[in-house]
Amino acid sequence: MNSLPYEIDAYNPWLVEGYKLFSEKGIQGLKIEVMANNLNKSRSSFYHAFLDLEIYVDSFLDSHIKRGELLSQLLDNCQKLDPEIIELFIIYKQDILFNKQLFLDSGNKKFMIVGNIVNTNILTHLLPHFAKYLLLENQSAVAKYFLNFKKINFYLL
Repeated sequence: MNSLPYEIDAYNPWLVEGYKLFSEKGIQGLKIEVMANNLNKSRSSFYHAFLDLEIYVDSFLDSHIKRGELLSQLLDNCQKLDPEIIELFIIYKQDILFNKQLFLDSGNKKFMIVGNIVNTNILTHLLPHFAKYLLLENQSAVAKYFLNFKKINFYLL
């Protein structure tokens, strides 16, 4: 059973499993044999669906952008940082951890681009809540600085 809170690509168990593994271990953990074993499928069924790992990675990077857009929309519906947004981040922790892996492997140009797209989108929607929480509503540049600092601290932990 899929534990994702929303299932943009739930029709494809390879994408769901790869998203999970990448979120946990980054590109190093993305092994076709491991995914096949976890899914009780043959490796050849992976190649039937995606031809190669590069096409597969492109597919789940596209999915991550869509998931980031959805998370941004949900942030707009929140009224408070605590508890609403904190709870939302707990529910969507796999997506946040996925983005962390993109940041940690930002030497890969595709990862850097997708990570920046998703980060920019989410942080733009998070900033007003964060500024309000810090009582910096009239100093959005300062709030943005602190938010980026917290993001980098999280990614490097």
